[in-house]
Amino acid sequence: MTDDQQITVAIPSFLLGGGDNFRTLSQGMDAKDTALVDSDAFQSYLKGEGTISPRFNKQAVKISDVADSYDASGNLTFTASELNVDSFKAPAVEKLSVSVDGVELGTASVEGGTAKVDVPLAGKVAAGEHVVMLKDAATGTEAHLTVTVGGKKAVAFPDVPAGSLFYNEITWMQQSGITTGWEDGTFRPYDSVSREAMAAFFYRAAGSPQFEAPAVSPFKDVASTSPFYKEIAWMSSAKLSTGWADGNYRPYDEVSREATAAFFYRADQNGVKF
Repeated sequence: MTDDQQITVAIPSFLLGGGDNFRTLSQGMDAKDTALVDSDAFQSYLKGEGTISPRFNKQAVKISDVADSYDASGNLTFTASELNVDSFKAPAVEKLSVSVDGVELGTASVEGGTAKVDVPLAGKVAAGEHVVMLKDAATGTEAHLTVTVGGKKAVAFPDVPAGSLFYNEITWMQQSGITTGWEDGTFRPYDSVSREAMAAFFYRAAGSPQFEAPAVSPFKDVASTSPFYKEIAWMSSAKLSTGWADGNYRPYDEVSREATAAFFYRADQNGVKF
């Protein structure tokens, strides 16, 4: 299409006169009246098509209060509004089904054209991006949105209350799966870290890589039945730890700051990513 090209269109006289702000159309030339009234054309179309049922589905729905990320062990919450259909004999919108990736998780009641969605995610949705679909069976209205689901929210250790000096860091370690704490549910923040626990921390921080521990231990004082044998053997295999000159690992010794520095340095040098 070029600036000097002439285009012929068939339009209602209302628009031809510049109605609905289509002012450019009023500048057209050589207008000819077909003598066909708009309603006549519409009625002729209906007669040709036979019985036509109305569609009451909304073309647009307002979605608000969507979180940046949802806890996989919590609830999916947001607001859907402007659901009412302002058409003659349109059915009332009373309930929405809520599905994630095609799996229905629950329903949300609609009052005054607004639904407060609040359905549980626990055990049903993994971490990642997911498509949420809302659907009203009465009107056929559908709305889609994409949400992000994170990992399970870390459960605070009873001995690490909010406001503690390293609360955020300890919570991050738990949420990232690097630490699980002790069997009694505590973290024991003031205890020293043993070399075997440090091996577990490094292994988990590296993403718990696939690793088959050898039948024969790389260290004389770490039996294959030790609780952290796999993690300690991985430290040796990944060349993060060489142990002591006597062939021992000394798993119950406290890990020193200088040894920790060496572990991190070797991890970097040997391509271990955290």
